[in-house]
Amino acid sequence: MTASGTTWGLLGQPEAQAGKRKPPPPVEKKVEEDKGLSAYDQKILASVRRKEALRLSIEGQKAKGKSLASNP
Repeated sequence: MTASGTTWGLLGQPEAQAGKRKPPPPVEKKVEEDKGLSAYDQKILASVRRKEALRLSIEGQKAKGKSLASNP
């Protein structure tokens, strides 16, 4: 009776069978590393690249946005 009660308890509740979601696959970053650069220079170069990417994304958003001067 105990085994049937345990089985019914696990199989009778669909939400108990849902389980956990699988974690997303690891993201592989494609970074071109220059072996001739020091750690400090790599840090500065990464900062410059991030700032450039941010600047480009802001320019793209500004281009998509509406101009306030053109609205009457």
